[in-house]
Order: sequence, then C-alpha cells, then structure tokens
Amino acid sequence: NKQALRIDDTQNSPHFNWVDPTTATYINSLLTAPIIINGVVTGFINLDSKHKNNFVEEQEPQLMAFANQVAIAIQRAEMIQQLQAQAYKSAPLSYCRQM
Repeated sequence: NKQALRIDDTQNSPHFNWVDPTTATYINSLLTAPIIINGVVTGFINLDSKHKNNFVEEQEPQLMAFANQVAIAIQRAEMIQQLQAQAYKSAPLSYCRQM
C-alpha cells in the first residue's frame, strides 16, 4: 500500500509487530508515509508518539504530501549528480585541471 498509515495503538496492532521490542515500548502511536521514487518505495517518514491515539486522519494526507516532496528533492539531487558527472566526463582536460 503506497499511502500513509496511521496506527493509533501500536501495542495491539499487527502492523507494528516487525519493530524490535526495545523500540516498541516507547512508541504507542505512529503515522508513517512512504517515499516513492519512480513507483518504488525507497524509504519512509515516520512520526511516532508515546501517547496512544496521538495522530488524526487529517494528518495522513499532509504527511504523504511531505513524503512526495522529499521524493522530488531526492530525484532532483540524483539528476544534478548525474549531470555533474556527465559534464565532468565531457569537459576538456584543460578545463578539469583548472578546477
């Protein structure tokens, strides 16, 4: 599922059983959104709280919008790196020595 996920009570959620027990003791609610680049989930933005029911449904699209902006920033950074590498490879040797 490539949408935000809100877990109101992590201690009783089947979606939270992958977290190590030490971490799980202080996280009682969670809001998470995937960072999606070219249709692939490459990471997540997680907001957690020691309080149960700390997040509301209205926050889900807001976090998803932020995750989408992060994905765009990552894509642009990768594109800049590729362009810089390409420019370096095609630059005359004398230009490279001046750098």
